[in-house]
This record gives sequence, structure tokens and C-alpha cells, in this order.
Amino acid sequence: MIEDITNTADIYCAECEFARVCNVCIPVSGLSCGKESKERLQKNCQTKKETMKSYFGFYVDLNNSLGGELKKHLSR
Repeated sequence: MIEDITNTADIYCAECEFARVCNVCIPVSGLSCGKESKERLQKNCQTKKETMKSYFGFYVDLNNSLGGELKKHLSR
């Protein structure tokens, strides 16, 4: 099972720009249950990518509206 998870992470996560901040859990996605679970994993990944793009877009927009000083405002 660990080998399956590692191989799947290598395939699905190696090139993903959000891998370091992702919380999509490959074992919870039911990887060991066959093709249907791989489709579910792909759907979970796609949903997470769309969500993360929205979050980062919101951050950039908010930072721009504060003149690039969002970090300063968040540290208060």
C-alpha cells in the first residue's frame, strides 16, 4: 500500500504547483480500491487546485488593494 501511495504521489503530485500546501490525502481517496478511486483522486486534486488558485488570487488582489503591504497588516 505504501508503494502504491508513493507511486501515485510521484505521478499526481510531482509536477503540481500546489503539492507543498495540499491536503488531499491519497490513502483517504481510496487509492487501493481500483480505477474508480483513481478517478475520485483526480477529481479531488482538480477541486483542490481550483480552490487554491482562488485563495492565492484573493491574496494577490487583497495585497494589491493594500498597496503591497498585506504581510504588514497580517502581522499586527
